[in-house]
This record gives sequence, structure tokens and C-alpha cells, in this order.
Amino acid sequence: MNESEIVKLALESSGLSQQEFAKSIGKSQAQVSKYLSGKSGLSAKLLIHLMNIIRQSNDAKGEIYHVLAEVLELNADEDQGMRAALLQTIRAYKARSHPRL
Repeated sequence: MNESEIVKLALESSGLSQQEFAKSIGKSQAQVSKYLSGKSGLSAKLLIHLMNIIRQSNDAKGEIYHVLAEVLELNADEDQGMRAALLQTIRAYKARSHPRL
């Protein structure tokens, strides 16, 4: 799952319009559009916030999102290597075992 997919899932999970969603996360609608298209990266803080939106939703799709949320909560500076390794492991597992996730 890449960053734009996380933004899309958080937007869908929120049930808000793109403009309402942007306001709720403290960003402009234009910035959210850039996130969705992959033209702009997310900060670790925003990734965590988006994963919390997804986690709180009743529409979250399975356990992989909960695991991903835990990985994203690792400290970006102190745990960067661990976080990268775990994300790579999750992606490899997803590609092998669950190609539709």
C-alpha cells in the first residue's frame, strides 16, 4: 500500500467530501488532491493521523491495516530502519498471499 492509497482509504473511511476531509486534517483540498495523485509525500505525523482515521472506521479492510497502523506509529527518526523493514515485509507478504489487498 502506498501513501496515496492510504490517503484514499482514509478519505473513504471518513465519509467526508474531499474538501471536508482536507479541512478535517488541516490541509487544503488542492494538497489532498496532490496526496491522492502521488504528487506530494506525507509526513510521518500525517501518516499516523490518516491511519488512525482508518483504524477508527468500521469499514477498515482486514487485519493488514491494523498492522500497518502499528508500523506507522513507530518513531520516524529512531525506528526508521525497523519501520522500513517491516513495511517491506508487509508488502512482500501482501503481494505473495493477498494480491487483492
